[in-house]
Amino acid sequence: MEYLLIFISFLLHIVTFIVLRHYYLKQQAYHKEQQKFQEEKKELEQLLMSYLIEMKEENDRLLQVVQSNTQRPSAPKAKEQPASTSFYQENKQTETINASKTVTKEEPEYRPLVDAIEDEPVAYKKSYQAEIIDRYARGETPEMIAKAMDRGKTEVELIIKFHKK
Repeated sequence: MEYLLIFISFLLHIVTFIVLRHYYLKQQAYHKEQQKFQEEKKELEQLLMSYLIEMKEENDRLLQVVQSNTQRPSAPKAKEQPASTSFYQENKQTETINASKTVTKEEPEYRPLVDAIEDEPVAYKKSYQAEIIDRYARGETPEMIAKAMDRGKTEVELIIKFHKK
C-alpha cells in the first residue's frame, strides 16, 4: 500500500513539474512579445519624430520664402482690381439688359455663365505621393526619389511604407 501511495505521489510531482514548465514557457513567450512590441514602438516613435523634425524644417523654409515674398511689393494685384470692377460693371449691364428682356418676354433666355472653361483642356497632375509610389515601382531607391522630388528621405520612406500596408 505504501508503494502505491509513493508511486501516486511521484506521478503527481511529475505532472506538477510539467504544468509549471508549461506556464514558464508561456510567460517567457509573453515577455519576448512585449520586448518586441516595445522595440517596434520605439522604432516607430523615432521614425515619426524624425519625420516631424523634417516637416518643421520644411515649414521653416516655407515661412522664410513667404516672408521674403511678402516684403516685395506685388504689382499684379493692382492690375487685377480694375478687371474685377469691370466684370462687376458688365454683370450689372447684363442684368439691366436681362431685366428689360424679361419685361418684354415672359420666359427669360438661358445663357451659361462660363463658356470658355469648357473649351480649355483640363490637365491633371499626379500628387507627389503618387509620383513617389510610381518612381519606387520603377526601381528607384528612396534616397534617389527624395533628391529628385526635393523631399525628405524619411518622408519618402514613410509614404512607401504606408502604401505597402
